[in-house]
Amino acid sequence: MSGLNRSTPIVSGVPGTRQHARIVSLRAVLRPACLLLVGWLIPGNCALSQGDYEYRWPAFTCESEFRLNDPDALGRELTSVRSEVEDATGLELPGTPVGLTLFSTRRRYVTFVSLETADARRQRGVFISRNGEPHVYSFQQAKLESTLRHESTHALLHSALPYVPLWLDEGLASYFEVTASRQGSRDPKLDKLRWSLRIGWRPELATLESRSHAAELDAGDYRHAWGWVHFLLNESEESRSLLRRYLQNIANGEPPQAMSAFLAVEMPDARERCIRFLSRR
Repeated sequence: MSGLNRSTPIVSGVPGTRQHARIVSLRAVLRPACLLLVGWLIPGNCALSQGDYEYRWPAFTCESEFRLNDPDALGRELTSVRSEVEDATGLELPGTPVGLTLFSTRRRYVTFVSLETADARRQRGVFISRNGEPHVYSFQQAKLESTLRHESTHALLHSALPYVPLWLDEGLASYFEVTASRQGSRDPKLDKLRWSLRIGWRPELATLESRSHAAELDAGDYRHAWGWVHFLLNESEESRSLLRRYLQNIANGEPPQAMSAFLAVEMPDARERCIRFLSRR
């Protein structure tokens, strides 16, 4: 996003394989428009709209076209996401702050972000690597908190890992898109998975691994990916340890191995255990 007007309020908060395209600076897109309108350009004076706001929280910075209702609460949620992801995965997340850009309407969001990725047209938010730095884009909406939790999880994972398998990327993001108190047994996705199990569906990790782009995933695939993540994180110390070891192998730069192949050696009965775990009441 372009530089903020000098009158922009600065509000301090309180502590708390998906394809990703590089996005050009929005300032580069907007400055030519400003030049056409006023005939001259002063760096930093061409904001997205009148009344932009900037918020800063631990590990996150945010530029928004609208005033957040409760910036401290959102700051706590995003700070919580970072600690939850770090604790669950065992990854050492870098200190690079995740940038957030919030548009006032979905139309403005799609207009600007779709210049670099078609994902903006079908998603409420997107994570994009901008010059190697994590950045999340979204817009004013009822589900803003869960959207930012979801996309921030993508940003945090990709800041720590050179590669994240698509199903695991989306499964972890779906898992952490709700607050910690609702993760796992209180998540409505579990009821839908249990219903699917009752009518004969079975979790097949290789099926998820065959998807090469997020556009290929439907709602059932997202629940399926969430189910595997829920199982691995919560079934036992063994299952969580295996997920953490798999992620650490990627962090160490080892050649990527399909999780299904990894589990076939380390936990041959993973599918059956996953079914039993998801079926529990």
